[in-house]
Amino acid sequence: MPDLDEAIERALGSAERSPATERRRANRQPLQSLPLNGSAQVSVNSSTIAGAWKAAVDLSGGDSCVGILSVAHPHVRGTIFSSGCDQSDLTFLNADELRRWVEERVPSLDHDGASVIMADPKEVAEVANLPWLKHLSALAIGRAEVSNEGVMRAFVGWRNRAPEDVDLRRLALSMRVLAHCALTYNYNSRRERRLQILEGMIDELAPALMLVSATAQVFWTNYRAESILAERRLLVRNGGNMLASRTPSNTALLRRAISEAISLLPRVDEENDRYLLMPREDGGDDVIVLRPVAGRDGLEGNRAVMVIVPQDDMLGIVGKLVSLYGLIPSEARFVSAIIEAGSPALAAIQLGITDQTAKTYMKRIYAKLGISCQLELGILFASIAPPLRSVPAVTSQAFHQINAL
Repeated sequence: MPDLDEAIERALGSAERSPATERRRANRQPLQSLPLNGSAQVSVNSSTIAGAWKAAVDLSGGDSCVGILSVAHPHVRGTIFSSGCDQSDLTFLNADELRRWVEERVPSLDHDGASVIMADPKEVAEVANLPWLKHLSALAIGRAEVSNEGVMRAFVGWRNRAPEDVDLRRLALSMRVLAHCALTYNYNSRRERRLQILEGMIDELAPALMLVSATAQVFWTNYRAESILAERRLLVRNGGNMLASRTPSNTALLRRAISEAISLLPRVDEENDRYLLMPREDGGDDVIVLRPVAGRDGLEGNRAVMVIVPQDDMLGIVGKLVSLYGLIPSEARFVSAIIEAGSPALAAIQLGITDQTAKTYMKRIYAKLGISCQLELGILFASIAPPLRSVPAVTSQAFHQINAL
C-alpha cells in the first residue's frame, strides 16, 4: 500500500492531466484578475445580493453607491461593491487613501455600529482618484462594522439633490444593510470556493462508477470513471460506447461477467457482487466490482450493472483529505466513523461518545468543511465514500465464481 501522502499527491497531480478534470474546469467560472487598484470588484447588479442591495440604495434615495468591505485579515485588501456606476470607473480607485480619509472624518459609530456624514464630492474625487464624483450634487460617506469580519466603508451619491435634503437617519440604516449585503456575498463566495476545491479533490479520490447495460453499453459514468477510460490503462470504451478491457483477451470475460451479474436480483447486502481481477498497463491488477442494480419497483426493463473500481484504502484517504481542512484527529475519526457506520448517531455509538459530543463534532466539521447542514454533509460523503462497506481480499477463492464462467 503506497504512503497516504504519495496517494494524495498522485491524486492531486492527476487533476492537472485528467481530461475529465479539464472538462469540469471549463464549465466553472474562471478566476477574475484583479484591477490595477489590487482589490476584487463586484458589480452588484448581476450578483446574488442585487435585490437586497437595491432595496438598501432605494431606502437611502441615492443614484449610485460604492462600498469597500475590508475584512479582518492582514493580507486581504478588500472587495469593492458598486451599483449605479460603471465598473471601469473604479479601476484606479485609491481604496487605501479613501479608507484613511474616512477613518479621520468618521471616527465614531452610533449604538448600531454605523455612522454617516455628508462630504464634498470634489474633495472625495481627489482623495479616491475618481473624477466622475465631481459631477455629483451631493455625496454621503458612511462606515459600518460587520460583526467580526471587518468594516464596510461606502459612499452614496446624488446627481440632483442638495446635501441638506438628504435624510442621514435613513442613510445610516441603509448603510448597515449594505454592509450585511457585502458580508453575505463574501461569505457565500468563500463557501463556494471551498466547495469547488472539495469537489475537485473528490472527483479524483472517489471510486470509479460506470452504469452499463446487459450488453456492456455504457450509459452513465462519474468523473473518476471518465478519467480511467481516457487513460486506457485498465478499461476502455470502444466506438460503439461499449465497455471493454484494455487487454482484448479479457473483454469477453468482462462482458460475460456483466451478463451473469445482470441476471441476478439486486439485494441490499453484497451477496450478489461479482469480482474480477483486471490487468493494468503497468503490469499490476485492479479489483473490479460488478453490482446488479434495478430501477424503481425492480422493473425488468430497468436492470443494469454498476461497474465499480474502488480506491485503495478509501477511509484512510478520507481521513487525510479532511485533515487538510483543519480537522483535529478526533473529528477526523468521527468523519470516518460516519462513513463506515452510515449516520452520526451510529458513529457516536461506535466511538463510545455522547450525543452532545457528537453534536459538537458536527458543528466543527460543518464550519471547517464550509457546509451548513447534515444534508450537505451526506451529499459530500456520498461523493467521497465508495458504495462498498468493504472490498474483499484478493484471493483465488474470491474470484472463483467469475473465473469459472
